[in-house]
Amino acid sequence: MTSLDLVDAAHLDYDEYANLQKRAYSALHKKFQVSSAFLTADFYRWKYRPPLGSGIVATVREGGRLVAANAMMPLELRRGQIKIKGWQSCDTAVLPGFRGKGYFQDCVKRLESVLDPNDIFFGFPNENSVFGLLRSGWKESQIVTTWISYRGSIYRNQDRFCSKLQHFGGGQDRLAEVLSSCGKTVLIKGSAYMNWRYMNHPTFRYLTMDCRENGRQVGYVVARKIDLLGMCFMVIMDMGALQPSLERALLRHVARMGWKEGIKWIVFQDSGLAFLNGVGACFLPLCWRVLPKKQVLLGKAKRGTKGEIVFQGPWRIQTGDWDGF
Repeated sequence: MTSLDLVDAAHLDYDEYANLQKRAYSALHKKFQVSSAFLTADFYRWKYRPPLGSGIVATVREGGRLVAANAMMPLELRRGQIKIKGWQSCDTAVLPGFRGKGYFQDCVKRLESVLDPNDIFFGFPNENSVFGLLRSGWKESQIVTTWISYRGSIYRNQDRFCSKLQHFGGGQDRLAEVLSSCGKTVLIKGSAYMNWRYMNHPTFRYLTMDCRENGRQVGYVVARKIDLLGMCFMVIMDMGALQPSLERALLRHVARMGWKEGIKWIVFQDSGLAFLNGVGACFLPLCWRVLPKKQVLLGKAKRGTKGEIVFQGPWRIQTGDWDGF
């Protein structure tokens, strides 16, 4: 007997769920030489409790056994003066022996059924999930640009430019309010979000820094080291600043730190960074065809709603907006 259920993340059996995720993603992690040790019950307890509320998980069971699932977690989105709730689709998992039965699309439709009219359902699916989402009425919004540093070794010493952060506070809230009013569709990244996303992560440790002028926070950057495909990368997760010149300085600062530690590849994803600003920081955009994953934003919103206006974008998406790192 097959059952399809919705579970509030507060009531999820996390040990069972983490086991499903490990088994479903074992082949993919082996392909990219990535450890799956971080897929623990504590990881999902953290992940599905963002500041905006509890996540929701659609589960499929056959004979009582958990064989498939898809989750969504609530985040706050803004475009201009419109603020709405966006539900990010994540952690699609179907055990190998149960694929091809339509369980993924069943989970997506079940999750869609509980959304409010103005809500958006969006995500960054892998190539195996794109077709199913398009068949379910999702639309492609844009491809997220990947940037790579090419002249990191010449950066000047700028150690005094940034200060390491132990906690995001009121300065981040004020900065996020300004940055999110840019007219593009963005995640609102106030202190509650940033502390949850980076400071409180149960496994990964991030380098978090801000820059200030006359005591006022005018920019921030978050980065971490990642081992992928047998190589070490410095990945810039999140970055924001009041001026383009500050964005360039932040990118250069992190790149110089990575090169100083012997890390050859400094990369990040950003769909809203101006080309000349990226090049001015000694980064070049990469063609998505040479990447292991095409980072594409897909989503769905009801017609004639605030959600549709927000989804139309254009969006500014950065590395950390995806839940993968």
